[in-house]
Amino acid sequence: MHPMVNIALAAARKEGATEAQAKADAKVRRSEVRRVLATAGCIDVEIAATAPDFADLPVAEDGDVEGLDKAVKAFREAHPALF
Repeated sequence: MHPMVNIALAAARKEGATEAQAKADAKVRRSEVRRVLATAGCIDVEIAATAPDFADLPVAEDGDVEGLDKAVKAFREAHPALF
């Protein structure tokens, strides 16, 4: 196989893996946000979980959503009617 083809294949694999990881992180983030909002007493978890406040929270390798507790606390203070 031509070396350029190998380079292109490697790049495509890496891009695919990155995209797959981003999708997995989004699912973990969505699930964890809903769980923590429910635990905090949110009365409309589905609506609250779509808030942009949670969209950019990073997901660690172990699946923890970094800064989630702090984000939920700030969200609760900004939107007390949802709790």
